[in-house]
Amino acid sequence: MSDRPPLFDHSHSRAVLIGTWDYEHLTRIPAARHSLDRMHRLLTGPQCGWPEDRVTVIPNERGPGDLPDRLLDLFEDTTDVALFYYVGHGQLDDEDQLCLGLVGSRDTWHRRATTSLEFSDVRRALQHCEAATKVVMLDCCFSGIATVREHALAGAGGEVLLDLAARTGAYTMTASSADTTAWFETDPELKEPQTYFTKYLADLVETGIPGQPAGLRLHPLFSRLRDDLARDGRPVPQKRSVDSARDFVFAHNVALPETIPRTDDELARLRRELDLLKSATAAQNAARAAQERIVASVNITEHRLANGLRVVLSEDHGTPVAAVNIWYDVGSRHEGRGQTGLTHMFCKLMFYGSASVAAEGHFELVQGAGGSLNATTSFERANFFETMPAHQLELALWLEADRMGSLLDAIGDTEMGWARDVCMNERRQRYDNVPYGTGFEKLTAKVYPEGHPYHHTPIGLDADRDAITLEQVRAYFRTYYTPDNAVLCVVGDIDAEQTLAWIEKYFGSIPSPGRRPPRRDSSLPDLIGRELREAVEDSVPSRAVMAAYRLPRDGKRACDAADLTLAILGGGESSRLYNRLVRQDRIAVTAGFGLLRLSGAPCLGWLDVKASGHASTDAIEAAVDDELVRFATDGPTPEELERAQAQLEREWLDRLATVAGRADELCRFAVLFGDPQLVWSMLGNILTITPEEVRAVAARYLVRNNRAVLTYEPYWDS
Repeated sequence: MSDRPPLFDHSHSRAVLIGTWDYEHLTRIPAARHSLDRMHRLLTGPQCGWPEDRVTVIPNERGPGDLPDRLLDLFEDTTDVALFYYVGHGQLDDEDQLCLGLVGSRDTWHRRATTSLEFSDVRRALQHCEAATKVVMLDCCFSGIATVREHALAGAGGEVLLDLAARTGAYTMTASSADTTAWFETDPELKEPQTYFTKYLADLVETGIPGQPAGLRLHPLFSRLRDDLARDGRPVPQKRSVDSARDFVFAHNVALPETIPRTDDELARLRRELDLLKSATAAQNAARAAQERIVASVNITEHRLANGLRVVLSEDHGTPVAAVNIWYDVGSRHEGRGQTGLTHMFCKLMFYGSASVAAEGHFELVQGAGGSLNATTSFERANFFETMPAHQLELALWLEADRMGSLLDAIGDTEMGWARDVCMNERRQRYDNVPYGTGFEKLTAKVYPEGHPYHHTPIGLDADRDAITLEQVRAYFRTYYTPDNAVLCVVGDIDAEQTLAWIEKYFGSIPSPGRRPPRRDSSLPDLIGRELREAVEDSVPSRAVMAAYRLPRDGKRACDAADLTLAILGGGESSRLYNRLVRQDRIAVTAGFGLLRLSGAPCLGWLDVKASGHASTDAIEAAVDDELVRFATDGPTPEELERAQAQLEREWLDRLATVAGRADELCRFAVLFGDPQLVWSMLGNILTITPEEVRAVAARYLVRNNRAVLTYEPYWDS
């Protein structure tokens, strides 16, 4: 063994090994000391062949101090391989960031980040070095969060390390998932107890893997490590790989190959890999081409009036129509205690007249001119919109400006009574008096806890509507329905210069208060932390199982991956859950899984299954969980991912194909994300999501301790 030449010239590589065991405020971990020593011996031993001077060991560091700067310095001259290893306590801070424990680390949420080494500092050091291969090994609790895109060493797009995607590879392997602990040996008879992750890894390298080539590559090594730990009931490790790092040869394989691959088998394997590469490349090319076609055909200009009103204009002379859409940055999340449903009431009040328009006058004028109009509210916004013949555009702009500037001139107790009655009747029709109608409201209240801005739904409570006063309504309007809290978008057969002149004419004189209450804190942990349940006995036609999961926020790549995940699992009659529950097991008549996108809080994954005949809710839950576990383990097939991407692509292009849909999406990106031009990135994001990203979302989020479950039992069953 000692006569073997080194696998790699590591003279331009750097390994940094950090271990902590003598904690002052946390439980001591003697196993961490021996694991740190063993990893050091492994790297500098004959199997791996790292020179001693290229391996830096940092034991029992007192506190973060200048450690982030030292990491930057250590990796600064690294051009070949940068390897970081940590063993010790892992914690999540109050912002759900991974903290690597040091001697003085504290256990309280708000002190963890200031007394530990934040993993973001490790990421930063590796991102700023020029190593071609970057490897992270984390042997600590909750370390799997480092494999999730928002926290990972490398991701897609702007997160690819150093913008050297063509040659830079990254590989992260962790001892646990994002929400589980890592284990270590505790037998008092052991003289040198170790952590299981490091022990199994070192054992594998030292004994070799039969059937593998002479050099042990990272990915096969991790796969065998995962299988061995799972076989023995240990925490299952996680990994994330980017580009070529999975093929980095980590160590000599001391075990002889058991078989020599047959030539035809090897050719078949290469053909499969080539097909996958072609498929991924084709998807990326299709995304770029579709995006380029859309961008080339649509012109967007942005403007801001002196009173703060943001204006987005987009000319499209394909048909002689124009869409006007105005989004106010106000939704049910802005409503205080005792004011639920107030934003939704304004959805009605805004049509009861203004200084120059009589009650119901908006409908009469717009429809009389050949147009259509409506309004909607949600957790995060209120919007009002018209689609008009192009020559009637000025009328729509005048109407919107008149109610923005003078709605309160027309609102009194009578109008308040009308709006209150309409909202209460709508609640009865859509929630209280329909089967399963309150399911969404019940689950939302569980996923977003009491006091959270998203705890209540936009429809609100009748008791709050009864108690709202006219002065409270007026104050709410003055605060949120103002030019500096709105985005106005006009799309269609327009003259941009003339349209902007009309907007200045009608909206420019409306004052803005310039002050609003600070937005309420909507931060939440990524995971609920336990399963929440409620059984409901109601007048419903059959049993049902509904569940809601917390998912990544809108605007993140992981949210797009979640959208694809739910489309594959429950998006229509070709989905996995429909095939399993409806076609195969015949225990359900419908099965669906959808995503409610939210930018200010975790998104909501909504599962809805209606039972067939006398099928039990237990049977439905067992079948659903079986499919979720299988998907989290194996991920989607290439055909499933391609079908889901095509489905979302069609829906997205259908939205942009109409002037009304495009105006709405431009407002959405402007209000929720600050930039209407981001509308062009949506399709490219969807079409470049990988199967591993989809699988990882399911493995992290579609789990029992991250859901609220509602089961319905009909009265007849009792």
